[in-house]
Amino acid sequence: MKNLYVPLSHSVANAITEMIFLQKRFLPGDRIPSEVQLAKEIGVSRTSIREAVRLLIAKGVLEIQRGKGTFVTAAPDVTDGLLGIPMIEDHRLLVRDWFEFRLILEPGAVRMATMQATAEELDTIEHYEQLAAAHLGDNQVFDVADAQLHIAIAKATHNRVIERLVPFLQDSLAEARRRSRYMHTITPDPVAKNAVVTHRQIIHYMRLGDAEGASVAMAYHIKRAMLDLEL
Repeated sequence: MKNLYVPLSHSVANAITEMIFLQKRFLPGDRIPSEVQLAKEIGVSRTSIREAVRLLIAKGVLEIQRGKGTFVTAAPDVTDGLLGIPMIEDHRLLVRDWFEFRLILEPGAVRMATMQATAEELDTIEHYEQLAAAHLGDNQVFDVADAQLHIAIAKATHNRVIERLVPFLQDSLAEARRRSRYMHTITPDPVAKNAVVTHRQIIHYMRLGDAEGASVAMAYHIKRAMLDLEL
């Protein structure tokens, strides 16, 4: 399940990045606070700050000036991640964009998975559905199980691109939700309850071998989540 979690150093790097690009606390050429100060403010160890700074140096956001400290570069990179999505973008809109991308990708993926999945893979998918349903009161666990369910469906396609793309999608969506100040970082109870119902519909059609039914159920599952999250 490790793909579901953003490494601490990346989360810290994101926090520093937001200080620069969203909060405008540090302008190009400004010196950022010391490791000790940042560690205290963000609530992490100095080691985590050091690792995060290395990441931002590699991305061209920060630079070290020997004997002076760490500074925002003169022309910092304002994009984030593999897709180069602007850091200053409204992340609520970005969450919606990710859901819209899911609508393009996942109904087709579950159609393929329904035709390709082994009995063992179907059991794995259903295992995560049951795990999610059993943790409606603990929605952090629910979110882990929910993401693993979608990743298991991707693996059942036996398509190496989809297998790698869906975990990346899940991580990116979780990170966009975390960054949005106007969204829940974990799934609220009403959304989770509706997701359990639609998960069961997807698996029902997969068990029947009804690829089109599973595809329609997946599209409804995603659209329902968008509606519940007010996207």
